[in-house]
Amino acid sequence: MNNNITSFFKSAAISFAISLIVLGTLVIIYHFSFRNNTLNLKSLLVREEFQLLDGVKIYNLENENEELNNLIINEITNLNKELFSMFGTINMDVEINIMVFEELEELQKYAELENIGAFFDENYNLIALVTPDNLVREADEWFFRRDLRHEYTHYYLTNYLNENKIKGIPKWFDEGLSEYVAVTMDGVDASDPLEEVINFELLKSREDWAMQRKNHKELYPQSHYGIKYIIEDNDQSIIKKIIDDSYKLGFSKSFKKYTNIDPNELHKLIN
Repeated sequence: MNNNITSFFKSAAISFAISLIVLGTLVIIYHFSFRNNTLNLKSLLVREEFQLLDGVKIYNLENENEELNNLIINEITNLNKELFSMFGTINMDVEINIMVFEELEELQKYAELENIGAFFDENYNLIALVTPDNLVREADEWFFRRDLRHEYTHYYLTNYLNENKIKGIPKWFDEGLSEYVAVTMDGVDASDPLEEVINFELLKSREDWAMQRKNHKELYPQSHYGIKYIIEDNDQSIIKKIIDDSYKLGFSKSFKKYTNIDPNELHKLIN
């Protein structure tokens, strides 16, 4: 009897150890692929020519486009005013790099996530965009401005968090705010119903976002609606209050303090 019990526990221990090894291996593989599926942005920045306009480095990889450069500068100027009204000033000493790719496929070679049309890379203070097909067409211009507004909000928020030593802001909040600034604050109505929503607690980290994005196609609008809901129920000042008190309370407690909503319950209220 004792031998059987000993054998059972040995087998269980071996199985558990094997499971841990497999799980650890999968995590390592995932992190490796997540971090290393990009080409070297640093080498790209070094070799490509740029124009410096109002403290912004604009890289047009194929040709110079004065009209597009002016559009970028004008939009950033307006964005700084809008984001200042929400957060106040941030340290602008470090130049932001705006890299405009001619082709979507080329941009995606440098992106961490698959199937995206623009991105912000904190390591290089870099916003990557794809040049619009035709600036004369209003839709093309708007989609370009939307991407720029979204990614620049990531840049502004990242710098605000770093300056104030605030950590733990969930990915959904960051993405939702960027979409809110890009769309709703630009005067565009966002009210299309979502086919599904998932618990926001499943979208805390960048890894969470990457994993859930494989099976759920509406994470961006869902996160947008989450931010839109709490702002419309209060006002824009609630964003800064939640973020600032996260320094001492942690995000979840700060979020509930100012919204009276548990983050676990928010997804039930937005659709």
